[in-house]
Amino acid sequence: MYTLGVARLSYAMAMDGLLPRPFAWVHPRFRTTAGALLIQGACGFAIGHVLDLTRLIDAGMFLIGLCYVATSLAA
Repeated sequence: MYTLGVARLSYAMAMDGLLPRPFAWVHPRFRTTAGALLIQGACGFAIGHVLDLTRLIDAGMFLIGLCYVATSLAA
């Protein structure tokens, strides 16, 4: 579920001009955010092959922490 939410967020940011245009590509038949999903999958695949599981968990927890800090500052 988190993957689809991030793809929609990337799509919205690309539509607003905050991300490159390929993130906003929508599949013509299924109307899904295929561009964002493909880019997100390629990045996840590449990073997953570079880092070991412990480093991936550390990076994930750090980035989630940054999101919480940004949300707290925005509130």
